[in-house]
Amino acid sequence: MESEIKLNEDLGILVGLLLTDGCVRKRKWKITFTNKSESLQNFFKTKFVNVFGPTNFIEIQRENGVKNIEVNSKQAVTTLLKFTPTYRTKKFSDGTFPDVKIPEFVYKLPEKSIYKILQGMFSADGTATISVRWEKRRKKWTLSRRVKLASQNPQIKQQVATLLEKVGFNPSIQCDGVSLEKKNDILKFAQEVGFVEGVKVGQNKIWKGKDKNAILNLLVRTFKISQTELNKFKSKEEIINFLNSFL
Repeated sequence: MESEIKLNEDLGILVGLLLTDGCVRKRKWKITFTNKSESLQNFFKTKFVNVFGPTNFIEIQRENGVKNIEVNSKQAVTTLLKFTPTYRTKKFSDGTFPDVKIPEFVYKLPEKSIYKILQGMFSADGTATISVRWEKRRKKWTLSRRVKLASQNPQIKQQVATLLEKVGFNPSIQCDGVSLEKKNDILKFAQEVGFVEGVKVGQNKIWKGKDKNAILNLLVRTFKISQTELNKFKSKEEIINFLNSFL
């Protein structure tokens, strides 16, 4: 079956989506993609059909707006498990992590294809954020910008970082994910990668419900705000309202 599957961008995107928001179970011959975003759900279905052909998707609505997109297929499960031993990334009860990996063929794809795979993964389990802080000692406001993929799994974090480095980024591996914080990296991510259209920010208190690409574009825009202009504001709320005015 593997020989019939093309080791291409669509397969890389599909595997990336399943490694972030998916599950592939051999025992039930079931593939599940779980996400709130209709845009990302449709993106997943398109990539699955591109790889495996016409497919019967089962859609199950869960609480809090989350939906499961399920496929029952022994053939697809068998094929997908040839690229990584498991798609589970969460820690086991004994504190160890599953032996999960980004397939080797992904690293050999053209740069533009790797951008698309990263786009899918960051759209599923990543976000763009900007935080405002008053530096008491230096008496000035600062803006912290970040594009981040959330993950606790050491192997996924290291492999995503390696993939980012391969296409020219300088990621930082942290306890809860992989982050891009340097100006050049954020500008490059906005220009070359971005997020799947229509995907919204999920967990952030300030930016929840906002379009991820809109927030990413805001990050880029804030690089043009001078320190003098920033220091005119009297509170964090004023700055956040000012930033919101660009959305």
